[in-house]
Amino acid sequence: MKIVLASALVWTLVAGYGTSAQAVCIGASVNSFGAKGDGHTDDSAAIQSAINAARAAGGGSVVFSVARYFTTARFVVPKGVVLCGAIEGPFDVAGVNPANTAVAPTLLITNTGGPFVTLNDLGAGVTDLLFHYPNQVGSGAAAPTAYPYTILVLAPGTKVARSTVTNAYNFLDIEVGRTMAQDLFIGAFNTGVNIDHTLDHVSLRNLLNSVFWDVLEGATYPRPIDTWVLNHGTALIVNRMDSLDVHGFFAFSRYTGILLTDSPDKSQNPTCGYGAGSDIDLDTVQYGIVISASNFPGYKFANVDIGAAPSLGQAAVRVRSGGSMPPSIALVGGSQRGTWASGAYPTSGPSTIVVDILP
Repeated sequence: MKIVLASALVWTLVAGYGTSAQAVCIGASVNSFGAKGDGHTDDSAAIQSAINAARAAGGGSVVFSVARYFTTARFVVPKGVVLCGAIEGPFDVAGVNPANTAVAPTLLITNTGGPFVTLNDLGAGVTDLLFHYPNQVGSGAAAPTAYPYTILVLAPGTKVARSTVTNAYNFLDIEVGRTMAQDLFIGAFNTGVNIDHTLDHVSLRNLLNSVFWDVLEGATYPRPIDTWVLNHGTALIVNRMDSLDVHGFFAFSRYTGILLTDSPDKSQNPTCGYGAGSDIDLDTVQYGIVISASNFPGYKFANVDIGAAPSLGQAAVRVRSGGSMPPSIALVGGSQRGTWASGAYPTSGPSTIVVDILP
């Protein structure tokens, strides 16, 4: 029953956000550079021409209409240039396959050589777009096809906002501080958001991670692909991170909701991070929050609700040893639901504090 209710809630939220309101996006349309938006003509050259023109003008918006822009290339977004849709997102795609029907300004991604979009300089951004992988496997497959990240952030002062992704493998990789991700609906099989090499704050607001692939096919949860995600997928990975700021974070059907750990890049000092957040809902997970390392003062989260995946729940919060620095986490308020094989929470202590959590 909880799964049904959670799914219904997710798609009620999607429908609420999926509006046709006009976005604040005024600039050159990719159509004026020759893009067709018909779902099969390769629009890569036209999109690149629009980006080049915006860069030559010193910045501006590259505007996508409500159409399906088929691409085979990757794009680097330079200083002051924003890729944006002509209407405001995120978008309601319930029961609609974006590869066949244009419900939003849509980019169809087929390239496997690297990140699809790289935000490469101050002021670069992505807003009000729907990203879709038309060649991804269906929900009846045992495992997804691995793609690189949809968006890679390499410069401060950048933003990713009001966008939706479906059928991705990994969605957003933030590799620098002073960036913002807000109002995103993330359908990614493996990793929703990864943060590393951030020597300053990153702001995450209103991020929803859900099983968009099942809804697109009208399939009943869980499907075979969901079994893979429940054993591999992570909604948020935080490596080296100074001052994480996350509020309004929802994840449904994942192996781990949030992983707080050391960076694989050991040249950094320290290799872990710290931060705070609130209003976090991790539903149908094996592990809600896993932490193995943190820098001072650790991680502090308020109003955290965590629900176990039926018959698979391991721990609402798990503290692992062996990290570069002692892990420290505090939870204040919230609740946990379901059965956890290792118990919902570790014993409270100097580094692990659980306060006022409802059973």
